[in-house]
Amino acid sequence: MDWSRKYIHELKDKEINEDILIQEDKKRRKEEFELKKFKMREMLRDEKITEEEYKSDLKILTDKYKDTGEENGSNDWYSEMIGITNLIEEIEKVIERGTLEAKRNILSRLGSNLVWNDEMLSIYSRKSINTLVEGIKGIKSEFPKFEPKKYQVPQGSNEKNRAFDPIFSTLLRG
Repeated sequence: MDWSRKYIHELKDKEINEDILIQEDKKRRKEEFELKKFKMREMLRDEKITEEEYKSDLKILTDKYKDTGEENGSNDWYSEMIGITNLIEEIEKVIERGTLEAKRNILSRLGSNLVWNDEMLSIYSRKSINTLVEGIKGIKSEFPKFEPKKYQVPQGSNEKNRAFDPIFSTLLRG
C-alpha cells in the first residue's frame, strides 16, 4: 500500500505540473485570439474587409481557438485511488475476521454486483476497480515477478491458501 500511495502521489504531482503548463499555454493562446479579433475589427472599421469576410474569418478564427474558452473538468481520480488503496487494506481483515454485515459493506463499497450462475460466482465492480484489476493483470503478464519490495507471504502459507483468494481470483478472472 505504501508503494501504491507513493506512486499515486507522484502521478498527482506530475498532473498538477502538466496542468500548470497547459493553463499557461491556454492563457497565451487566449490573449493571441483576442488580439487577432481586435485586428479584424479594426480592419472592418477601416473598411479593409467586408462584413461577410469578417464573419467568415471570425468563424475560422473561433474554430482555431475553441480550446481557449473551455474549462477543464476536474477529474478527482486521486481521491478515488486513495480510497481504493484504503479499501484494499481493509478487505483482507474483513474477509478473514469480519461479520457478514462487514463483508456486505466491503462489497458495496467496491460497487460490486454479484452474479451466481449455479457454477461460478462473478463479481462485477465499478469501472475504477475493473481498471485496477486489468492493470494488475497486464503488469503481471508482462512482468511475472512484479511485486513491491517489502511484500512477504506469512511463513507456512501461500497465496492459494489465503482466505480471500477465491474472491480475488474470481475478480481477476473477470
